[in-house]
Amino acid sequence: MWENTAPLMHSVQYFQGWAMGNNVSLIAADIQLAGQLSLGSGIFHGKEGVLVYTYDPDGISKLLVARVPKRGHELTAPLASITAITDNGTYAWTDDGKDVPFITSHSLHFHLNDDLHTDRYREFDLVNYTLVQLTKPKDHLTACNNRLCCTLEYSIANLTETFFFGVLNGTQTIVPPLYWCEEDCMLVRCEPRNGKPCSDFPMQSDNLHANFSTDFIYPSVVSNRMRLIPRKEYDYAVERQPGGYMSYIDFNSQKGENLVAVVLQGQCYDRDPLTSFF
Repeated sequence: MWENTAPLMHSVQYFQGWAMGNNVSLIAADIQLAGQLSLGSGIFHGKEGVLVYTYDPDGISKLLVARVPKRGHELTAPLASITAITDNGTYAWTDDGKDVPFITSHSLHFHLNDDLHTDRYREFDLVNYTLVQLTKPKDHLTACNNRLCCTLEYSIANLTETFFFGVLNGTQTIVPPLYWCEEDCMLVRCEPRNGKPCSDFPMQSDNLHANFSTDFIYPSVVSNRMRLIPRKEYDYAVERQPGGYMSYIDFNSQKGENLVAVVLQGQCYDRDPLTSFF
């Protein structure tokens, strides 16, 4: 059972990044208990990213089907389908995400009335991150943490909510005493303020890149209601360089997207502590 954790390790977010970072196909089925932090299933591809997924605390069982291209072949139609399965029969599912609340850290604190319909998740403690708040509608920023340096170039139509550019090179944990090593470079939206949801302005373009010591680098670009931005809307690559690896995400949207996270998550397995569960 995968337990969702914001802002880096929601199930489908991490599943897609893992498939792309390792250039493999992945089928992942999480239990449908949103109130117990577990939600999200899908079929993912190393080149194409997500082929089909569901992330919705609606309590409805679903069958996900996708065409998975062979290595070296292009993806062809029909691409994918989702079928809802209920006591009264089956039907095509087209409204995935409608029951997901606008993503905020307060989702963790909702009163738990129903395990099937209450979306909750853990939160990473960002105390060890180097954090830089975005204060301009357009900027070029560089931040470093323990010799890991990341660069962010972005433009935003209206900077009305709080975004942070974050970098980590060190030990990560969700529930002590379980620890592992990560090299993270990310742009994330913070929790709401003044009663506004963290979802009310478009990020039009950004370019995020960093120098990693590992080539296990998992990308993700996520918008409101835990929607995965289609792979065709951004470029991602990992390039070998002297002394390490350079990785980047180049996202450019003409219409704008209400993003909640743009992440390059490096897993430095060779530096995991002995208590690591990875």
